[in-house]
Amino acid sequence: MKLLALMAFIIIANPFLSINPEKGDEKKYMREWWNIDAFFNCGKNFSVTASFEYERETPAANLFLTIFDHDSNKVYDLGAYEESIDKLIVEKNVVRYEDCWIKIGNVYEAYFERKGVELYIKLEAMAPMQKIAAGIASNLPFGFGYYNYTFISKCMASGWIKIDGSKSNFTGIGYYEHVYGNWSYNKPMRFFSGNVLKDYMALYKWWRENMSIDFKNFTIWTNNPFGYDWSWGFFDNGYTLFFGNIPFWIKNVPMGIIYLYDGKKYHEFKLISYEYMEGKYYNGSFFPTKFRIKAIDGGGNTLVLNFEMKYKPHIYEDRLSSHYWKNLILYECPGTIYGWLNGSKSIALNGKGEIEIERQNSIFDYALLSISLKFPYPFGIELYFLSYLLKLSLSMQLYLAPPSFNFSFSKIG
Repeated sequence: MKLLALMAFIIIANPFLSINPEKGDEKKYMREWWNIDAFFNCGKNFSVTASFEYERETPAANLFLTIFDHDSNKVYDLGAYEESIDKLIVEKNVVRYEDCWIKIGNVYEAYFERKGVELYIKLEAMAPMQKIAAGIASNLPFGFGYYNYTFISKCMASGWIKIDGSKSNFTGIGYYEHVYGNWSYNKPMRFFSGNVLKDYMALYKWWRENMSIDFKNFTIWTNNPFGYDWSWGFFDNGYTLFFGNIPFWIKNVPMGIIYLYDGKKYHEFKLISYEYMEGKYYNGSFFPTKFRIKAIDGGGNTLVLNFEMKYKPHIYEDRLSSHYWKNLILYECPGTIYGWLNGSKSIALNGKGEIEIERQNSIFDYALLSISLKFPYPFGIELYFLSYLLKLSLSMQLYLAPPSFNFSFSKIG
């Protein structure tokens, strides 16, 4: 965290952009969205992820609406993207996009009618609202902007769906979130507020506590803090999960947080390591489709979880108006989440969830360089380089004890 550089920007940065909505317009921020997710059964197994979103940067309105048919491994992309911002109507407790709406209150209700599919869903909270990094920082910084992120990880879901000419009632489990703030994907350093520095410092203090970084295995890559790894999940024992990780240019610096709800309260875990085990390349980016995390809480309890996408994904891509930043890609898919919680006793966790990976990709595409030091025996160094832009990977192993040398390369993509 380059605090001196950030301090310098206090002196030279422009004041924060003033947002002045028109009278009667409830669009108060540069960017805001209301999101629901749910898994349900109506004779077939479905899941849905949906968001009502506006952003003043372009400006534009987006309706993200994807339904996954698990039994047929079919994806219904019912969204509308980069539409006129005026199409999204934000009132006090209702957000509307054409014939679709979401009502916000003690109970969350949403209705969608798109491309011959209708969906009505009601979410009743079974857990309290949780603010990410509450007690750590006032806001979450993004570049020199900020955002607030609140969620409910466990809701009882009910409603009906009309799809492929058939209407069925359903019950299931759901999730709700609300995110709002002033930040930019095109120009992340565009905005600045003096409070952003305080939030960076607070998060850095929280992050460095109990961190143990192994620099014997060192990796730099093009994954950056403008993307994320995210998941909401639920387990057979009734626990629910929120997971969020912000990649950094140095992989050895994990910056993730996990909230595990046990039916009584949220337990906050700090990500200490993560490993991408399998993945897919798409349009300049690498998307992990199977990964493992390890996290600890303040009481020394350890959480180990595996995330694995299991179905056909939905992919959304936004071309960015920047000379350096190329695109923003969202890669989402339902899957399985399994692992264990080790504390005073070991608890097995087996469940399902929505898994989302977002990457902001530059003109250089995805690349990484990994260096591994081996000692005391064998004694040597291993190097691995990969470039999606060059469509190749290189591998080298140099050992002094016992002496050996290996070099290889291969094409990718």
